[in-house]
Amino acid sequence: MSDPIPFDMEPMLAAPLPPGQMPDGEQWEYEPKWDGFRTLVHLEKGRVTLVSRGQRDMTRYFPELIEPARALGVGQVVLDGEIIVAGPSGLDFDALQQRIHPAESRVRTLAERTPSRFVAFDVIALEGEDLRKEPLNRRRVRLETLLASAGSALFFVTHASAQNPEATPGGRATGGAAAVGQPNAAVAPEPQAGAPAPAPSAAQHR
Repeated sequence: MSDPIPFDMEPMLAAPLPPGQMPDGEQWEYEPKWDGFRTLVHLEKGRVTLVSRGQRDMTRYFPELIEPARALGVGQVVLDGEIIVAGPSGLDFDALQQRIHPAESRVRTLAERTPSRFVAFDVIALEGEDLRKEPLNRRRVRLETLLASAGSALFFVTHASAQNPEATPGGRATGGAAAVGQPNAAVAPEPQAGAPAPAPSAAQHR
């Protein structure tokens, strides 16, 4: 089965919003914001490619993610999420940045010392089917089913809550972590050549 998602498709960005302006309503879902590299994982017939913003191929820098992706038990899938590195005090973006190194020997060493994980929050293609026209909640069910047997290096994160985090304990008012809101809708279509990019469909609460 061929991959229906082009490698030059950019991951959708979140739009930063000031406190008190997080969108609300039944059509929204909320997740934690992860401090990592936004990445699309392409798996096709055993070949794994990690593509970040700007169409940057990140595969060689994170070899520890290859086998967990292959172990998903499907012939083709595209996952949207973030590559993260967790340290003793939480997410460690500095350690993550250090993983981008030109020397292959150093890449292997860092993969052992500061292993990464892939936090998946969407599946946009599966077994040759383009899922971008499906609403988020249906894609979420597919994602959870797919990753239920994944190992520690590749795992999913469900939405934090169906309730606006600004209205809950741990939200902005109490100094909680950042969150991202996503509408329960299809993925915005790709723009035509020469047309402006579609507006982000997620809102970031800092």
